[in-house]
Amino acid sequence: MPPLVYLKKCEDYSLARLTGVIEEGFKELGGIENFINKGDTVLIKPNCLSYAPPEAAISTHPEFIRAVIRVIKPLAGKIIVGDSPGYGSFLGTAARNGMKKVCDEEGAEIIEFKPDTRADVAGGQLLYGNFMIDSRVMKADKIINLPKLKTHMLMYMTMSVKNMFGLISGLKKLEYHAKAEKDKYLFAKMLVDLFRVKQPAINILDGIRAMQGNGPGTDGEPFDMGLVAMSSDGFALDAAAARAVGVDPYRIYTNYVYKEFINNGRDIEFTVKGDAIKDVFHKIKTPPGEPKGSAFRLLINFVRDHGTPKPVFNVKLCTGCKICVTHCPVNALKYTGAEKGVVCDYKKCIRCYCCHEMCPDNAIKTSRPLISCFIEKFRF
Repeated sequence: MPPLVYLKKCEDYSLARLTGVIEEGFKELGGIENFINKGDTVLIKPNCLSYAPPEAAISTHPEFIRAVIRVIKPLAGKIIVGDSPGYGSFLGTAARNGMKKVCDEEGAEIIEFKPDTRADVAGGQLLYGNFMIDSRVMKADKIINLPKLKTHMLMYMTMSVKNMFGLISGLKKLEYHAKAEKDKYLFAKMLVDLFRVKQPAINILDGIRAMQGNGPGTDGEPFDMGLVAMSSDGFALDAAAARAVGVDPYRIYTNYVYKEFINNGRDIEFTVKGDAIKDVFHKIKTPPGEPKGSAFRLLINFVRDHGTPKPVFNVKLCTGCKICVTHCPVNALKYTGAEKGVVCDYKKCIRCYCCHEMCPDNAIKTSRPLISCFIEKFRF
């Protein structure tokens, strides 16, 4: 049976209306007891991109978080709210955008994610076999994922799957961007791997005040979508929500990667509960493409070129098998002969280290720039 996705019109963030919609959603999906056991430690993972006010539609609305806490509180033994923004601390950001106030008032613990444990990808990797994430994520009995409905200049849209990128702490995010910035599919594979480290028990999408255009940040255009969506399957939710905003689900890179590499080329199926897609439909403005020359792009390029280890080729050990050359995803490698061996165009290199992993002769090492030691310790 295809996964269930609950869709419901919800025009505002009034607590009574929101809690009613979320309670109904749990019932339509089989009952809250199917998702949370009595006494569970529940980790809530919102989208907390910046300290912008809730009306900017950049982060999960604080009242949306409050409503979820209210609904699960009778069952949950302990409720934790955690994230790691791309810049700034979560605690500082949450204090400015209203999330911390809600957590304090509702008795939920608020935490900053720190990479203190290695977590393996469940079900086989596409790109990465493990990630360094917070041990409290792995120890939590259940995760509730609270993504925001937004367009995204890199991944086309960001919802359930992309939101779990917040498990990666601080500047480490930039390294993943830097490694895959030439190939969106590589980045999407990383996101799909990360999502499967510990999949949420339930994904609850804040699409009430959403974002279109040049999202997911301040260049995006907030608009009133009036949608709440829920599903235990993040890929199904993202596919259904995409159709609800008039987007081909497979334009979203994470959906495409899941379909082709996890689901054996089959479409992502789902059964809709609550309101029909046609009843919540709102066609959005989609991203025109990635901005060029932005400050963020310059930062990404700097981290890629100066802050991440690069592959170094030992011509004495190289046997000329060309495995690295044929498997380089961005064609950054060229075999020039026995005298010079493999030459790398570091401007093309995305630091995926496939060449290093595949070399049968141990002829490829990684060289860590001195500045990377500083970047690793530096926190925004």
